[in-house]
Amino acid sequence: MLRMAIAGSACLCLLLPSRGVPFQAPSLIEHDSAVARPEPGPHNGGGQTTAYSFFTRAPNLGLVFRKRALHHGAAIGYHRQEEDEIY
Repeated sequence: MLRMAIAGSACLCLLLPSRGVPFQAPSLIEHDSAVARPEPGPHNGGGQTTAYSFFTRAPNLGLVFRKRALHHGAAIGYHRQEEDEIY
């Protein structure tokens, strides 16, 4: 009987929220098709591209996460990188 009480108490402790774990914001999932838009080659690179800017609505992200499809003849022009970026 004592063993069952101890086991039951241990299981209940697992269900209680931990005091040491900080709040985690909900996940944000974005699909290519929802963020895709046609743009000219960035930084005067020329040609036509498809730009995918992910997580622009995420507050305080602190970095840029992008994908860009360069179509035939397109390029990204020379430019100085001023912010952290995953491309």
